[in-house]
Amino acid sequence: MFYLPLWAVKDVRYRLAARKAGCATPVQYWHKDPFLGFDLFFGGKYGKNVLTNNWGTKQYVTMDPIVIQTVLALEVDKFGVAPMNHPMCSPLLGEGIMTVDGHAAAKGSEVQTDIPYNHVLLKELVKMTDDRRYIRDELMDVFFPARDTAGILMGNIIFMLARHPQSLKYVQAVINETPCILPHGSGSSGKEPILVEPGD
Repeated sequence: MFYLPLWAVKDVRYRLAARKAGCATPVQYWHKDPFLGFDLFFGGKYGKNVLTNNWGTKQYVTMDPIVIQTVLALEVDKFGVAPMNHPMCSPLLGEGIMTVDGHAAAKGSEVQTDIPYNHVLLKELVKMTDDRRYIRDELMDVFFPARDTAGILMGNIIFMLARHPQSLKYVQAVINETPCILPHGSGSSGKEPILVEPGD
C-alpha cells in the first residue's frame, strides 16, 4: 500500500528531471508484476531503449549501439560501475578499473609503459611494485574481460548447432566421437590422410 505513492512520487520526479534536462522519457514497459518486475524478459517488442522495473529498481535496457558507446566509451566518467560491481566483484578482481570509479580507475588506466612485445606482463609488474595484491588486481583486470568473448563464442556455437545441425557435419562428428579422416598431414611427405580416432 505504501509502495504506490512512493512509486508515483519517484516517477513524477524522474519525468520532471528528464524534461528539465531536455530529454524524453524512454518507452516504459508496464509490468504485469509491478513490484519485482519478474516479467522483464519481453523481447524486442518495445524498441531499442526501454525503462523497466527490476526488483523495485528502475533499470534501463538498451540494445542501441550509440547508447552503449556513450556509456562505455564517450562519457564513461558519468556512468559509475562501483556501486554495482564493487561489492560482488572486488573479492575476485580487487581494486581495478572494472570495480572502481574515478581517481582509482584513472590511476590504473594511466599506467602506460613502452614495453616491447617480447616482455611478460607479470615480470614488468613485479619490477614496478612489490605489492602482491596490486599485481594480482592488475592481472585479473587484464585477463578477466576475456570471459565475455568466450561466453559469446560458446553461446553462438550452441545456437548455431541447434539451428543448423545438418550443416556442421564435422562438428557433429567431433561431438559424437566418430572416426574422422583428415585429408592430409600424415606420412613422410605430409600428404597422406590422417585417421583421427574417437576421443583423440
